[in-house]
Amino acid sequence: MAGFVILVACLAGPVSAAPQDSAEELIKKGNQLRRVGKDLEALVEFQKAYELARGPRTAGQLGLCEQAVGRWSEADQHLSEALAATNDPWVAKNRPVLEESLFTVRSRTCRIEVVGSPEGAEVLIAGGPAGQLPMRRPAVVNAGTVDIEVSAPGYARQIRSIVVGAGDYQ
Repeated sequence: MAGFVILVACLAGPVSAAPQDSAEELIKKGNQLRRVGKDLEALVEFQKAYELARGPRTAGQLGLCEQAVGRWSEADQHLSEALAATNDPWVAKNRPVLEESLFTVRSRTCRIEVVGSPEGAEVLIAGGPAGQLPMRRPAVVNAGTVDIEVSAPGYARQIRSIVVGAGDYQ
């Protein structure tokens, strides 16, 4: 009889499992952490919120926090995403702050576009995937020394490092 009780207890799972936080709760946690200067911890909360509920508000909150921790290229992406929402009430209320933040972020990033062949070659910029040739749009990366890698089956992999300044388009 004791074996049966143990089996039932194991199948039932942990009794104290907490429900997953909602995006709104994660945003609140993130904002509380930011108010006390814990931006890196807040970033984790905003990333979770964005994964749960991708939208203009979560993108904007995530972008503002990425700016605070110096993740310029990621901040550019998320702030731009938020600002693209023309009918969102949160974005409308916070548009001046979001625009100013994006201006600041863009003063620390650059855009890089790789052209060449063969079509379909994989492009990595600054260690992250940037698409395939031909690229649909330039990659936004932090200014400085940037590594570019292009590879395709049957071709020698090409790696170059370039130095790009803030605001540059190369």
